[in-house]
Amino acid sequence: MSSMTFEAIVIGSGPAGCATAIALADRGHRTLLLGDAAARHRWSGESLPPGASDLITAVFGNRVLDDAVHRRAYGVRAAWGSDELIATDFIAHPDGDGWHVNRARFDAQLVTTAQARGVEVGAARVKPAVRDGALWRVMVDGRAAVAPWLVDATGRGGGPLRTEVGVRHTHDAQVALVALSSQPGPSPAVTTLESTRTGWWYCTPIPGDRAVVALITDHDLVPTGESRGHWWHEQLRMTRHVAGQAMQPQGAPSVHAAGTVHRDVLWGNGWALVGDAAIAWDPLSSQG
Repeated sequence: MSSMTFEAIVIGSGPAGCATAIALADRGHRTLLLGDAAARHRWSGESLPPGASDLITAVFGNRVLDDAVHRRAYGVRAAWGSDELIATDFIAHPDGDGWHVNRARFDAQLVTTAQARGVEVGAARVKPAVRDGALWRVMVDGRAAVAPWLVDATGRGGGPLRTEVGVRHTHDAQVALVALSSQPGPSPAVTTLESTRTGWWYCTPIPGDRAVVALITDHDLVPTGESRGHWWHEQLRMTRHVAGQAMQPQGAPSVHAAGTVHRDVLWGNGWALVGDAAIAWDPLSSQG
């Protein structure tokens, strides 16, 4: 069986993986970008702070962020350590507006952009990469793809390079309990943050009159099993501001690791980590 030969294989088709693949292709390197459905980000929407659009445009062009698919963000409202909700408007921010993005559409746009820039795109379930001398070997649709460089952009999980990389350091045991919600009529295009005794909440609108509602808390505070969803809904009802922005959350929340983590070593002989595979931040930092 013949092999497909590349100069680099990038596994993980989120923003970090797509940006890396485009950077390689722009420099003339034949690059394969593999999206891993099992490792894909499960949140339906997120917010980008002011200034993020300039970075995205510089890497992906000006057709990714548009009002037809995503929604401009005009500020943040936060009740942090008090009952008062303080508004911060982006109208005077030197970097302009932020964005509320539909994450699934956003990721799909980035892959399409990478393909248009000369990146070859495929799909593969992530398994530990196999090293064959100076080449990495990855199976794609029953065929072997080989390259001297492999880039892991699969996020916080173990990824295809877990047998190569150094120690993974976890600095806290935070988790995010995330659900989709409808909204009570037209809503302001702002993110609402609220601290509580069990952690902190955010509610951010996404296109389609929906919102992403999340509680970020310590892992050991979260019940297990069927009681988790009941506990989350009870905590939401106790909020002063977020509960009013989120109506009828859809089912039990999904649970995601949300602490700050990093690896000792980020690159080596023929391999590199990028994005959350290298370092992942607490969501409060807005550095995701």
